[in-house]
Amino acid sequence: MRQKPGTRKSHGEKVALQARVLRRSVAFDAVGLTGGVFQNRFLSERIATLLAAKGIRVHHHRTVPANDGGLAFGQIVEYVHAHWAAQGRSGARVK
Repeated sequence: MRQKPGTRKSHGEKVALQARVLRRSVAFDAVGLTGGVFQNRFLSERIATLLAAKGIRVHHHRTVPANDGGLAFGQIVEYVHAHWAAQGRSGARVK
């Protein structure tokens, strides 16, 4: 099945919009794009461009896979961040 022209563009705009809406209630200045869909270079680059225009940095894969392994890693990072925040350990970074 072929995608309609502009589908990837509109998907990118929807993801960027979600980030901007979320930013109204949660302070953040960076996102990580992970999961199999972000193996699509066009989509990843489109979203990165749209988010950068709003001052949101985008992190891409380097050592973590772009598929479900990367998604699972992102869930772990979010859990650790929430756990540290609950303990009052703000500013902690995962290396």
